Amino acid sequence: MRMAKEEEAQKKKIEEKKEIARKQQEQLVAIQAQLQVLTGGGVVEAQGARLPQVFNGTSSRVSSFVEECKAYIGKNMKGVEAEEQILWALSYVQGGLTDMWKEKVLEELNKGLWEYRTVEEFLKEIKKKFRRKEKKEKEKV
Repeated sequence: MRMAKEEEAQKKKIEEKKEIARKQQEQLVAIQAQLQVLTGGGVVEAQGARLPQVFNGTSSRVSSFVEECKAYIGKNMKGVEAEEQILWALSYVQGGLTDMWKEKVLEELNKGLWEYRTVEEFLKEIKKKFRRKEKKEKEKV
């Protein structure tokens, strides 16, 4: 009986977290829309290079997100350590399907179990991880 209550409490916490993440994603979309209006529909740039749009795990955006990161890093982060480049890219990974994965990556970093030697390896992992989710989602349908 106690185990069932604990499982139910855990499920409730998970659902609450999912709801929070959904609301945050909605807020993020609204902020992005406001930015588009404020920039006249243009793209926000920094130091002459386009900043990537926030990536929320949507499989249709994974390739463009990776390319946006590569372009920005190539123009603005030459000579910067790989870990800093990866953390910069990770700062644009937010909400949706990415939260649990991002949390795991950050835990690995904090424990010294970092898997990625270069930002390219990291970006390949993002592509692999979130394209795989797309295939799994299609298989469920």
